[in-house]
Amino acid sequence: MTDYIFHLGQISLSNSRDVGMKAVRLAELHRKGLRIPDAYALTAGLLNDVYWTDSLKNLQAQKIQDQILQLDFPENIRDGIRNVWEELSSGGKYPIIVRSSGIDEDSDNTSCAGIYESFLNIRTYSDAELAVKKCWASYFSDHAIKYRKDNEINFNGIGVILQVMVEGESSGVFFTVNPISLNKEELAIEACKGLNIGVVDGAAATDYFLINRRGEVQEDRIGKKTLKYTAGKRSFDIEVDTISKNQWYEPVLTKQKIKELTNTALEIERIYEMPCDIEWTIKGEDIYILQTRPVSRYAKEEKASDILYDDNIEDHLECSLLDRFSEAATVCYLSLLQCWQSNVYLSFYNKHKGSFFKEKPLVFLFNRVYWNFKFQRENYDNVPFKKKGLMNLYKKLKIIRLMLLGYKNWYRRLNKYDRLIINFSDFNLTKMSISELRLKLQNVIDVFCNYIGRDHYQFLGLAQVCYNLLDSELSDMPERKKIIDLVKSAEAKNITVNVNKELFELAELAHSDSGTLQLFLHKSADQIYGELVLNSIYGLFKDKFDSFIQKHGHRGTGCDDLYYPHWVEEPSYVIEIIKQYLIINSKENVLKKDNAEENSNYREKVLEYSKQLNKSKFKQYIKYRKVLWLIRLTAEYMALRENQRYYFDKSWVLIRKIMLEIGERLKTKHIIPDKNDIFHLTIDEIYSVCDMGSNDCEKDYKRITALRKKTYEKNMKITPPYLIKSMDLYRLQKSGGKKSYKAVGISPGKAIGKVRMVGSVKDLGNVEQGDILVVSSFHPSWTPVLSVVSGIIMNYGNILSHGAVVAREYKVPVVVFNDVATKMLTEGQWLEIDGTNGRIRVVETGEAAQYV
Repeated sequence: MTDYIFHLGQISLSNSRDVGMKAVRLAELHRKGLRIPDAYALTAGLLNDVYWTDSLKNLQAQKIQDQILQLDFPENIRDGIRNVWEELSSGGKYPIIVRSSGIDEDSDNTSCAGIYESFLNIRTYSDAELAVKKCWASYFSDHAIKYRKDNEINFNGIGVILQVMVEGESSGVFFTVNPISLNKEELAIEACKGLNIGVVDGAAATDYFLINRRGEVQEDRIGKKTLKYTAGKRSFDIEVDTISKNQWYEPVLTKQKIKELTNTALEIERIYEMPCDIEWTIKGEDIYILQTRPVSRYAKEEKASDILYDDNIEDHLECSLLDRFSEAATVCYLSLLQCWQSNVYLSFYNKHKGSFFKEKPLVFLFNRVYWNFKFQRENYDNVPFKKKGLMNLYKKLKIIRLMLLGYKNWYRRLNKYDRLIINFSDFNLTKMSISELRLKLQNVIDVFCNYIGRDHYQFLGLAQVCYNLLDSELSDMPERKKIIDLVKSAEAKNITVNVNKELFELAELAHSDSGTLQLFLHKSADQIYGELVLNSIYGLFKDKFDSFIQKHGHRGTGCDDLYYPHWVEEPSYVIEIIKQYLIINSKENVLKKDNAEENSNYREKVLEYSKQLNKSKFKQYIKYRKVLWLIRLTAEYMALRENQRYYFDKSWVLIRKIMLEIGERLKTKHIIPDKNDIFHLTIDEIYSVCDMGSNDCEKDYKRITALRKKTYEKNMKITPPYLIKSMDLYRLQKSGGKKSYKAVGISPGKAIGKVRMVGSVKDLGNVEQGDILVVSSFHPSWTPVLSVVSGIIMNYGNILSHGAVVAREYKVPVVVFNDVATKMLTEGQWLEIDGTNGRIRVVETGEAAQYV
């Protein structure tokens, strides 16, 4: 098609420096008549010759990746790739795979396994373009650069394979030699249901077969296969599905299929004249070969016990995904949460630590955090306000006392907490020994738990209790839902909102000076920050910006996971927020309405409601004061949830800083390959490896972190189930294409607008006045956009989630379309959402025209 695009039939060994050995081996098997999914390869020359210019060469690795993702294809290349896409996908009917093929990948000396990215389930041409760029960008990742350096691999570039995706019923890996002992008379098969990601990424329980060269099973281990991985309906999406209970222990492969696989594998071994590692899938009766490479001997057998927080779902578990953890988190952070919930208060009635309780609030699966319904029922739903008896009276008094004093005591502890954190921050970590760093880390974690984290779960429960009591008190009020939603955050101080007011003020300051405004509108965030540092003409803005970072720089750039940097580490992230806000160019006030007027309004409605219920003025007064008291407490505990996150970040940024210093020491000692790999160790493992004379250092942490990193990256790609109940996985919406959908309303009101998908802060600049924002979950730093949008649809959330609490401050309606909003809705689609009743309605073209 062009000089840079070749069909498998055109590729031979002489093309290995053009398309990589992965493509060459597939082409060779294709010529030998084996069943290979049809494919084309883009040569490394496409990136090297067309795009690898001096402007890219002079950038840091991360900046190279960013620039590659923004590249435009020349017309002839775009036409060529489009033709490939149309052919392989049969005009978009079937998905394809876009796979990296490093020039030195799968060679006899280096496998590069897992170093470069590949992408399953590509369903549109635009996503195929994006996947190609992502493959290229992965060549410049930090770990890829380090791998090439450690293995003395020159810069040779990367090819890309576009291939038909076969959605097999079963998949696996075949080794034509025992990969542990290298016994050539023993062959090994690992097999799972569904996509091959289940085996290759260690994502699912598998069957293991040890066989002889005649295909006879010598030993087998049939796994408990409760889950399988399947292609989603949108590009890049991989979903987790349940396997019927009667098939959990059913072997994936029959004896006949094992013999067929053996014959195919030995034929491939004869072709290459060396032991091979072969990825395969079976669809119907046909065996497809997906990839083959020389066998790499494993230093140690991978242990399932080393993979943590993945898919080990227990029987009788009932839980739902927490919105703030909708993205995968690393083992280190999850282990901290697990340790935390064992050392804090979980009951309203006593100060027993979490380790005292059988049921804990959090469950960890798919590198994410789920809320345990059993804990909810036993501790938060079983409150005694409508029960009689002396013991229930005692419990009522305990809860009321906690409701009245809990949040006040928490705020009183903040001054001491801040002083301790500042004191910890003053130390020069580079001059401390690793044992001193370990002690410092534990001290910071202890201060976090003792001062601001110990009653977090009590407060979460109190927010729900206050809300339920208020709902009950207003049960006969016609507009009770509107009243409750309106005043949840009306009177309490929400720090996140105040931080974003300051961000808005910074944006206005930039807008007021034409030079600063032009800088923000025409430069990248990194370039803007560089100019602010070097050029004194921006001094006023720079001083205000530095004050903002000094005050709020502990806030995180991503989810709460320690893996992600904070504003103080990457101030350009805050610059990006301001930049996107200026692009949106909204001149509205941060809050759309004056809360004082609405507070007065709800008081009048509550007073009128009290008069209607009671003829006695005394009873009217009691009812009125009781409702206002519950409104105030509900507001306090709703806001407290957000305010706690703000102060949690002060600990997280310091913990992250100490961990990175420990990671640097462990890297120097060759215990882990990279300092960031420390985030793939548990907190106990970090303590252990820091302790002098610890025998635990004999563990192969390089292997363990590589295994966990692979699991983490796999779970980053999948769509986790929203609800898990007794081994069954649920998605609350099954299919699209309807006129209306049932959702969950978490911020009241109605809105009509055009869908705008937002996945990161950089997408905020595309938002226009009146758009309906569609997000997986809502990050606190995105709050300024709430003054522009008319509504929000979220994959994950509830009445206590950040998106709901802050949206109610801005009077923006929000609905939760559990787990599927970002997949079933499309950019530019017109919708009406109802945050009061929880509905989404598709607006027809004719009706939408009147809102344009």
